[in-house]
Amino acid sequence: EAARYAQEIRLNVPAPRGKLPRFDWVLLGMGDDGHTASLFPGQALADQNDLCGIAKHPSSGQQRLSFTYELINAAGHVAFVVTGAGKAVPLAAIIRGVPEGQKFPASRIDPRSGTHTWYLDSAAAGKLSEHL
Repeated sequence: EAARYAQEIRLNVPAPRGKLPRFDWVLLGMGDDGHTASLFPGQALADQNDLCGIAKHPSSGQQRLSFTYELINAAGHVAFVVTGAGKAVPLAAIIRGVPEGQKFPASRIDPRSGTHTWYLDSAAAGKLSEHL
């Protein structure tokens, strides 16, 4: 399925000058453990190609198809929507750029030639200020 989905992406998403396909905008969320796009801490994607791979949810074991870091970081704009106070600790570590923040997969999202925006609800923003 990862290979089939990668082929669909290649057929339908423009790739500037032979590079990776470039989505205009990728919208992501973030879990309490700092995961995003089914990219979980301490876990590599299985059946991975340069665009997507298969992840396994750490608690339920559910298999999920996910974009790779490379594909996400090729986007023109990446936006995170973060809700809930429980995400303040990983979010603060990611924003501060401290070494412990590197264990959170969301910290690896940094568009190479695009922009990056964080949208927070009041619970996440309120708790975040305590950790910055």
